Amino acid sequence: MQFNKKNVWNPMLVGSMELLKAEPSPEHNQMLLSELMKADLLIPVVLTPMPESDAEGNIKPVGQTKMQFPVLSAPDGKNFFAVYTDKPEYEKRGSFENQTMAVVKFEEVMMMTLHKDSISSGAVLNPFSANLVIGKEMMAGLMNAKLAQMQKSRQQADAQTGVKPEK
Repeated sequence: MQFNKKNVWNPMLVGSMELLKAEPSPEHNQMLLSELMKADLLIPVVLTPMPESDAEGNIKPVGQTKMQFPVLSAPDGKNFFAVYTDKPEYEKRGSFENQTMAVVKFEEVMMMTLHKDSISSGAVLNPFSANLVIGKEMMAGLMNAKLAQMQKSRQQADAQTGVKPEK
């Protein structure tokens, strides 16, 4: 995980979000999910204690630094991780004391959401513009599909090399 990285841009992801909103279809949904899984994303994080920044503004947690990821609360009481496609979207949220910006893959957001102790019901992409909600159920489906694909790839690799799976 990186912190305070300034050059995170996802024009294909933003474009696929706009396309899906304008013309909902299974193809556009798949395009969005594909771009989402490839993207570097920004998420707010509270680091305790907050590490010092170097001359370029980079920080590295040390020792027992604790990380907490704030959530947005919906009117129905559900909580969601706020995830941003780029720095201008991230900056729409304003600044908060003791928070910094972390760069994550969506897979990490899914793992945080699907963790047994998580209070999150999913993630909201660009909550101050696109406001695209990806719920826990969809994340579970994506994670299962990813695991199935990994298992299939492993079986294909084993078949090509003649390795037999352990029982």
